[in-house]
Order: sequence, then C-alpha cells, then structure tokens
Amino acid sequence: AAEAEMSVCGMGEDKELKIIRTARMELSTRQFDADYEAILARVASLGGRVQNTSLYNSQGSLRSVYLSLRIPAGQFDQAIASFKGVGRLVSFNESADDVSERYYDTASRLNTQRLKMERLQDLLAKAQSVEDLIAIESAITDTQLIIDQLTGSLQGMDSRVRDATLDLTLNELSPSETAQNQEETLSERIAGGMRAALEGFKLLMGDLIVFLAVALPYLIVLAVIVLLIRIVIKRRKKQ
Repeated sequence: AAEAEMSVCGMGEDKELKIIRTARMELSTRQFDADYEAILARVASLGGRVQNTSLYNSQGSLRSVYLSLRIPAGQFDQAIASFKGVGRLVSFNESADDVSERYYDTASRLNTQRLKMERLQDLLAKAQSVEDLIAIESAITDTQLIIDQLTGSLQGMDSRVRDATLDLTLNELSPSETAQNQEETLSERIAGGMRAALEGFKLLMGDLIVFLAVALPYLIVLAVIVLLIRIVIKRRKKQ
C-alpha cells in the first residue's frame, strides 16, 4: 500500500518530466483559402494532425475556422513560429502543465493493483468453497475496474505529453478591415470624415423625430395647462 502513495520525488531522480503543453493562437488574413491550406500542409509536414475543425460564416459571408491541432511535442515550437507568419497575429498565449508527479503516482498505483490482481488470481485457483469463489471474483472485478481506470489515465497523459495541443483560429478580413491596414490619402480621410459627420447628423435627426413623436402628447397637455393658468391669472387681475 505504501508503494501506491509514492510520488515522483520518492521514485528517484532519473524519471522523465511529463509536461503537457497547450497554446491558443488567433490569426487574421486577407487570403483565407491560401492560408488555410498552408496551415493544413504545415501540420502534415510536422507529423501533426487536425483533431477538430469548425468553420463559421459571419455577416457579409466572412469566414472563420477553428482548428484543434495535435503537434508532436518536439515540433511544437517550430509549428508556433511557422503559424505566426501566416496572415496577421491577433493574439497568442501558451501554458505548460507539469504532470510528472501525478503521472508517476498513477503508474505506481497501477503497478500495485496489478500485483493485487496476481494474488487474487492465485487465491481463486486455490479457493475451495462457493463463498470464497464469489468473494474473490468480486474482488477481481473491482480490481480490474481500477486497473482499467488507471491505465486510461496514464494513456491520456501520455498522449497529451507526446502531442502538444494548439487551438488555432483563422479569421477572414473584410474589405473595410483590409483598407484600414493601408495608408489613406488626405482626400480619403476628408471624405471619410464627411461621411461620418453625415451619418452622425442622420442619427441625430432620427433621434429628434422619435423624441418629438413620444413627447408631443405631453407637450400639448402642458401647453393647455399653461394657457388655462394664464387665463385664470388675467381674470383675477381684472377683479
């Protein structure tokens, strides 16, 4: 039982570190199709694979694609550097999770359960009563379940350590966004300013019309009240 609780610190200094690396990257591009194909080709050349793909169309038929990529850990830095050169980098973040202690603790627990299984199988072969057979078979079933769970956990960590994960989003730029990345002339800036001012004036007039439509009944009532008050005041003065 003591072996099952041993951590990586108690199992020697020669254990290989188990690091799970993940990264997120967002890119924008004016050449969506070409850059998308370039990314897929680069993934294949590095020995990676596309784990998941989601393609979206936004307003104006602009496209965005989300890719969950698995890249061999030894090629991960090269892949990141390569993808940063595609289109324009919008955002990037990376994390590294050291799961060494959890990995080797799980491996130790798995070894303990396998030894337990061997002892149970020896007992099963020597059992002489039905009650003993039922109890041992039940223990074997429970132990096998634990072995399967621990094995799956180790295989999952092995997979994530061996192949790092990159979540990459590629967004297609609209013509207006493309134009913003280019230098504008003085006349273009003036024309743009006039268009913005005209749009602002239209919005202001629209808001004013809405306000008058809503407030008009109240203004009429207020005007009638003011008129009645003035009439009453004039009559009192005459008296």
